[in-house]
Amino acid sequence: MEHPLDVSQLEPPEPMERILGKLDELKAGDFLSVTHRREPFPLYPLIEQDGFRWRCIEESPALFRIYIWRVHDLRAEQLIP
Repeated sequence: MEHPLDVSQLEPPEPMERILGKLDELKAGDFLSVTHRREPFPLYPLIEQDGFRWRCIEESPALFRIYIWRVHDLRAEQLIP
């Protein structure tokens, strides 16, 4: 199940804080779909060490879609575009 989160209008560090705060809500088969205006490079190592994977798609120069799911959650991974 997709959990959308739009942080595109927030100033740092609020986007990272909101994303990290939502990760605990993900259950089996769930993934987070984040809309952001930039690619959040500092976020990736943090979520990887907590057992999450991610995929970033640049939809335009100021619009990024970041998908985040638990490492071993194949059901969620299959739902990621």
